Parts: sequence; C-alpha cells; structure tokens
Amino acid sequence: MGSFKVAAGEGTRLTVGTGELETIQKVLGEQTGGSAAVAEHVLASKSLGSPIHTHHKEHEISYVLDGTIAVQIDADVFEAGPGTTVFKPKGIPHAFWNAGDVPARFTEIFSP
Repeated sequence: MGSFKVAAGEGTRLTVGTGELETIQKVLGEQTGGSAAVAEHVLASKSLGSPIHTHHKEHEISYVLDGTIAVQIDADVFEAGPGTTVFKPKGIPHAFWNAGDVPARFTEIFSP
C-alpha cells in the first residue's frame, strides 16, 4: 500500500440507478487495505440517491459540498446543506435524496 493523490475531476466515474446519481470513486477499499473508501457524488435535483438500506460492515460519513441532501437515519429525517457532516452508523437503516431544485454534491467516506 503506497501513498497517492486523486486530483479534482479524477477518479472512476459511475452512474448509479437511472442516472440521477453520479459517483466518482476517489479511494477504493483495496487501496487502503480495507480500512476506508472515499467517493464524491453528484445527485440531480428532485432525485432519490439511495432508498432505505443498511450497511452491516461499514460506517458511512457524508460531507455536503454544494446543494442540500435530505437524509433518513432510522426514524430521523433532516436536511443537510453545505458544510454539514452526517454520520450513518453501520447496522442502522438509512436513505438519502435531493428534494431541492439544484444538484447536490457531497463526499462520502466509508470505514472500515
């Protein structure tokens, strides 16, 4: 495992679902020995990013860069705007979507 950098605009691009969620994989789990992964997401306005689901092995941390995402963690539902960090612990059902009129951009860290 060696050091590396991923510049702005770099990474493996994936389109998730029906195309409303673009994912840019910045750091893969295999690059960190399974300790973490990092992705940048761009979620179109009025779009579901991910329906309710549960991670059993990893925590998920979202940091909102632009726009606003709505998040459900268990029974709690709230909005997260630029500069907001959201922690979604493993074993707890969660979902996210963009109810706003502009695209949302956010970074996610998965650990371990």
